[in-house]
Amino acid sequence: LDVNVGRVIGELKETGEFENTFIMFMSDNGAEILDHGIFKPFDDFVATCCDNSYDNMGKPNSYVYYGPNWARVSNGHLRGSKGFTSEGGIRVPAFVHYPALATNGNRNDAFISVMDVLPTFLELAGTEHPGRNYMGREIAAVKGESMLELLDGKNKQVHDDQYWMGWELFNRKAVRQGDWKILNIAMPHGASDWQLYNVANDPSEQHEFTEGEAISKRDALIGLWDQYVAEGGLIMAAPLIKSGE
Repeated sequence: LDVNVGRVIGELKETGEFENTFIMFMSDNGAEILDHGIFKPFDDFVATCCDNSYDNMGKPNSYVYYGPNWARVSNGHLRGSKGFTSEGGIRVPAFVHYPALATNGNRNDAFISVMDVLPTFLELAGTEHPGRNYMGREIAAVKGESMLELLDGKNKQVHDDQYWMGWELFNRKAVRQGDWKILNIAMPHGASDWQLYNVANDPSEQHEFTEGEAISKRDALIGLWDQYVAEGGLIMAAPLIKSGE
């Protein structure tokens, strides 16, 4: 990856297009926690494809797992890792390089998602999405919004506090609206029930809100989860990795 990104950057500089190119790098999930003995189908594949002896580690015909300890180091204080809907699985780093932006060198923790990438690129290109139909066939509607005003310092956020988003993976569920998030992860990794957190003040998801107005907020977010399931035609499946395996 490093070598080939470098080749692209080198070509852009040689052709004089580097300063005129919007470059965005975004991780797709939190650190991988898998280790040998956790996911049997992949273990079987590695056993037949690769030589993971100590002297061969890192060579093209090896496949060495990142492992849970390195995953915890990479995710720092964030709870969980890849495969979980907790912040350690879905809150990821991203960076943009584009000299035309007024906020170069700045850091921003505003909520964005991969759904906001397409609208950003369309705005940069000065074009519009065709809507629900393109060349006689139905296409999916755009759900995100352009990040350009955030990146250029004209706005402090991409989405208002009413915007919400849902996640589901291996029957691990979450919904976020503004700074509030409900999380449902099965035991032994979670409580097997909906828990409410304020991820702006508690990104580690350690302090659950259980009393007073929090109950109505939790119920409202559960209602959004039901809407997420209905709109997406979501079919809940059994966890890929069972507890204790």
